[in-house]
Order: sequence, then C-alpha cells, then structure tokens
Amino acid sequence: MVLKDKKISKEYIHEVRRFNNSVKYSLDGLKAAYTTERSLMLHLAVTILVFVCAFIFKIDRIALVLSIIMMGAILAIELINTAIESAVDLCTYEINPYAKKAKDCASSASFVFSIVTLISEVILFYPYIVKFFS
Repeated sequence: MVLKDKKISKEYIHEVRRFNNSVKYSLDGLKAAYTTERSLMLHLAVTILVFVCAFIFKIDRIALVLSIIMMGAILAIELINTAIESAVDLCTYEINPYAKKAKDCASSASFVFSIVTLISEVILFYPYIVKFFS
C-alpha cells in the first residue's frame, strides 16, 4: 500500500477494485453454474454428504484434507467442463464432430475424476465406517 500524506493512492484503490471485481465475477460464475447445471448440483450434494459423514465418523485431519482436496477438485473440474460446453455452444449450435468431441472429452474428464474420487473416498472412509459400526 502506497501512502502519501496519509491518503491511499489511486493505484491501490484501483487494485482493490480489480480484486473485488474478480471475486464478484467468480461468484457470478458459481451462481450461474450451480443454478443451471444438474451435475454440479449433484456433486455439491455429494460433497455436503461427504463432509457430514466426515463429521459423524470423526475422520482425522489428514483424511479430511485429502477429502477436501478431492471434493474441491471434482467441483472445479465440473466447472471447467461447464465452461468448455458453454464456449462450444457459443461457437456453434450446429451438429459438428469437433464440437461433440470437445464437449464429450470435457464431460469424460469430469466422469473419470468422479470415479477416481468415489473410489478414493470409499478407501478413505472404509476404516472409519467399520470402526463406527463395530
């Protein structure tokens, strides 16, 4: 922060506004995606369920951090998938094999990571579930 005669510089104010706008645009994107995309809503619901289970089963911090990383990554990948699909739709509404390939590959990335996350979460939670019910 640059101070001149106890006044905040114009450059600092400009940077703060830019940062605030970046946050606002990011939140706008989240809102738009989560209100229109079923798969994002499903992933968010599963994420909430995973964290409720983490609380119930009292998983340790390392397991919790791994779970947060995996669930955050799948939500981020799903957002990227949504962005790619929207960009492709912006370019063309016609049936185009390249557009289909781009959209299918983006969707596949999300699907693959969802399966990896599911397997990882089962492995991570298994000992806690066994301990909880025994």
